[in-house]
Formats: sequence, structure tokens, C-alpha cells
Amino acid sequence: MTAVTRGKRKLAKEEDETCQTKKIHLTDKYIMWPSSLMRAGHTKVEINSTDPTHAAVIQNIHDEFGIHVGRGVQLPCKLFPSSKFRNGRERFWCPVHQGSYGKIAQVNEANSTGIRKCDQVHDLIDIVRDSEIPVFDLGDYLRFSVSIGLPPSVNTVEKNNVVGLRIHAEGKEEVINKVFPAVYIKKIPKCLFSYSGKGLLITPPAALEAFMQMEAANVGKEDQSSVGHRVPVTLTEVVQCKHCKSLHEDVGDFFGQNYHKKHLCGCCGREIFGKPNIGNPLGIFVKGSQPSQAEASGRLVLDTSKHKFMLWPTVRAFFSNSLESTLQGVRVKLFDAEGNDPESDKTYGSIEVDGQAFNRRKAMQVMLDGMQGTENHIVLENSV
Repeated sequence: MTAVTRGKRKLAKEEDETCQTKKIHLTDKYIMWPSSLMRAGHTKVEINSTDPTHAAVIQNIHDEFGIHVGRGVQLPCKLFPSSKFRNGRERFWCPVHQGSYGKIAQVNEANSTGIRKCDQVHDLIDIVRDSEIPVFDLGDYLRFSVSIGLPPSVNTVEKNNVVGLRIHAEGKEEVINKVFPAVYIKKIPKCLFSYSGKGLLITPPAALEAFMQMEAANVGKEDQSSVGHRVPVTLTEVVQCKHCKSLHEDVGDFFGQNYHKKHLCGCCGREIFGKPNIGNPLGIFVKGSQPSQAEASGRLVLDTSKHKFMLWPTVRAFFSNSLESTLQGVRVKLFDAEGNDPESDKTYGSIEVDGQAFNRRKAMQVMLDGMQGTENHIVLENSV
């Protein structure tokens, strides 16, 4: 455990003890998004230290990163007045589940149970403390890249449904190569507009959508089927709510690839009107095809009854200030017989697993199909 991690954990412990001793009710901001990543983007919610949601997160501190992360959590609603239904009834919005409350059936149920619930209350949520999300200032690093961290396509070691943001940063005195649940990036040269405060916040839902658009833009003429079955579109970086000033993120099979004039703000529930577009702040990185990258060569044959391994498609970085190209292909990490101590970590042009051939595109589609078949909880303990 590093000195920085110990310091963060000590500070968090002292903070909690102070609240309990002095009965101070602190309010903190949390970033949250649906565990089912293709349902909606992230929201920012203020939560009091006495709130059950605070308790659900404060006890889940990640040992390596020293930050509080809740994964696949069932959370109570937080309802705020938003707008009105078409029939004139007052409508409330829940930024936790990004759902509405106020319909007659909901009100009748609340009168019976004493609990008001939005129409998305059963959705599981991933949540992280905003104050603990790492901030990376590009001016502090000689080399820096940010890409999506994906779960393996094939995994004979252990379950590892991890989706996050992989940071590779090289400074004068430190090297970072880790997957985080969310990150802030400052001083991005490609930005067409400035971000105030901590910078550009990147979370898994918008990152996954932007990644699939990058892949769709790079589909070759020999293969017309895009990864994730996405149609190449132009993403608009700034689709902003006039009421709460939040940037909108369009994700999912419909909103992620169909231009539309009306958006629903996930933070306050108000409607956003404008020209037909698809909102995603990461659109600054998705501007047509990316520079071509060298393809890996070589072939590896694996037997799941004999080998312990994880297999991924390689991914392009959203942003990198390094001129070095990364080999594109299938990355394989081989482990010893017990599934410990990686013996090799290499990228190949093709892989054969139990007689089934995998190239990069096949590995990508298998991985995405697997993600859509289960809830994609962020499990950072097993990140590689």
C-alpha cells in the first residue's frame, strides 16, 4: 500500500469518525451510472452523510486505489421536483436511477407503503465519490494515454467483468498503468471547448459508446459489419442542459446511433431541445477514422483444459500524446497452472481456442455479446 493510499484511507476514517462524534451531517457529491452500461450516462448527486446511499458506498473502499466504489448497488430514490406531465400533474425526477415519479399508480403505491419510488428504482447502480476520482493533468506527464478497459473475451482464470478507464501515464518520477472506475482529464489539446473545474469526466457508459463508434469508423471495406452493430455517426461534444448545465450522454442501441432533437437530462429530468444530434463529450476523440496501426502477426493455439489464460481484443486509445503505434490484434495473458503469476503477455494476429479461431474483430464481438448478456458490474479488484 502506497503512502498516498494510506493517507486517503486515514483521511476518510477521520472524516467518518468526526461525523459520528460531532454529529455533523456532511454533504458530498457522488458520480453514478446504471450498472447496465447501455441504459444511460452518468449523473452527479449530492448525498448527505446520514443518507443510506452514503452508507452503501463509504464501507466499500478499494484497497489499491484508496477510493470508495459501490458496484451493482441497489439504492433508494432521491426525488426532486422537475417538470410536469402532459396532464398537468407534477413530475419528480430521480437522478440516482434516472427515472420519474408522479403518475397516479406510483402515488397510490406511495400512499400505501410510505415510500416514493421512481419507475427505474430496481436498476442496479455503480457509484463513486466525486472527490476521490483521480484527476490527471496532461501537463504533469511526458507520455499519457487514456483508453477503455474491457473484460476478457475468453477467461479461464476467474470471472472478471471489468469496464473502466485505463490510464497509462509516464512522468519524471512515476509510471501509472491501471484501470480506474472513472477519471478526470485536464488540458486535453484536442478539446474544442474548455472544461471548468477538474476537467473532462470520463465514465464507463460514455466511454463504451465512444469506443464502439471509433470501431465503427474504422471498419474496413472487407468487413461491413461494425463492432456492436453500430452505424458510424458524428457525436456532438456539447449537448448541455439549460437548467442544470450538465453535459448530456446518449448511449445504447437507439440513442447512441440515431440523431434526435429531444434529449432527457439524466441529472434534472428536463428536456433538452436542439438540432438533431447524438450527445457524447468524448466526441472530441471520435472524428472519423483513426490513424492506421500496425497489425500483429503470429498465431497461438490454446486448449482451455490445459491453459490458464485471458484473451482480449486490443483497443485504440481515446487520446495519446505518444507517436508510438500499438499493435492491433488479440492480446493473450498466460498464467501458471494455478492461475497465478503471469508467464507471458503478448499480442498475436490470431488465436485458436479449442479449435475456434479468433481474430481481433471476432474477439471484440464475443466480448461485447458477453457484456450485453449480463449486468456489467465494475470489478476493479481483478483488473489487469
